[in-house]
Amino acid sequence: MNVQVQPVADRAATPVLPDPYRAAGIAPRQTGPFVHDPAHKAVVSFRTDGDAERSFTVLIAMGHREKRAGCDGRSAVNLSRNGIAIIDNDNWTILAESIYGQASGIAGASIRQKEAFGTIGGLCWSDFSHFLRSCDGYRAGRAIDIDSGAARPAPGNFDNRVRLGLARAEDRDIRDAFVRAVHASGDLSLPRVTRRGAVAEIMAHATARTRNGISLAWDVSTDYSWDVSGEMPGREEVDPAFDGRWLLETRRGDVVAAANDAILSVYIDEPFCALGIDEAPADLEMSPDGRSILLAGFQGREMTFASTGDLSRHLSSMDDTDLLSVWVAVRSLDADLSCTTRAFGMRMELNRVRAELEAGWADEVESELDFG
Repeated sequence: MNVQVQPVADRAATPVLPDPYRAAGIAPRQTGPFVHDPAHKAVVSFRTDGDAERSFTVLIAMGHREKRAGCDGRSAVNLSRNGIAIIDNDNWTILAESIYGQASGIAGASIRQKEAFGTIGGLCWSDFSHFLRSCDGYRAGRAIDIDSGAARPAPGNFDNRVRLGLARAEDRDIRDAFVRAVHASGDLSLPRVTRRGAVAEIMAHATARTRNGISLAWDVSTDYSWDVSGEMPGREEVDPAFDGRWLLETRRGDVVAAANDAILSVYIDEPFCALGIDEAPADLEMSPDGRSILLAGFQGREMTFASTGDLSRHLSSMDDTDLLSVWVAVRSLDADLSCTTRAFGMRMELNRVRAELEAGWADEVESELDFG
């Protein structure tokens, strides 16, 4: 049966201790069943591929609190169970104890215990894992990553880190498994983000004033050096003989504006669902001046606000799931409506338009030839 270590960072020791400790002015602490000098306790952490670091508490135990009560009704301390103990903070379990133990902890930590305590804190993951497995007091079957000699530690338990004071609840990564997988695939940059980070990033985004207030906005104007040649390798073939006529079409401006409207229509005509998540639709609309796309609504809720303060309060009031959805939508739109992405879309659309126009122009030439 696993010995469970209570989720407390440290507490004053209540068991009976020998007079030498009191005489030396040592105020022992207790972590789990272990009584120890406060100076002989440390947390060892390792980076993981998950949200939380893998962490262990390493301490030099003076003794072990026994379950039986002493003659005065207080728990007794078994000083023969001393030495280095290692606690798995992520699973609340003791992995090893009595490492380099001595006959009694009455005289305090031995030189060997102190040296080992200092060394363990500087070990890399593989050496730490190997050290544990090689200890006589190692309790196998409680930490799979250590039992198996895994090259990387398993993800830590963020909630336990918060309970131990090793992390703050507000520093939690709010991404779900799906969003993390998308980021890992490289399809869209969706790095680790906390609630505070998501709100700050959204608040730093461009906004535009509307008739009713302000909304998050994306510049979709055509003030850009587009490739308007209508040529695109691997797409529709175009005839160089019509280059002059096509150039005249583009100089009128209508063709470029219409192409821009066409590539933006997929965002305006229907709700935009980032990453194909139908449960988080965004309602987008063009700004009155036609130069920006605005986030008018999200999941059926209004997203136009009287001030940036109102926007900030609205975002802060969302639960993690909804805030994450807005953050993902904003990042998706940033990527989709960037000049680079729109330039590619414009090339495709102008290539399609030119090919259609050229088909008509070619018919006109053939008609003229036939008439001649």
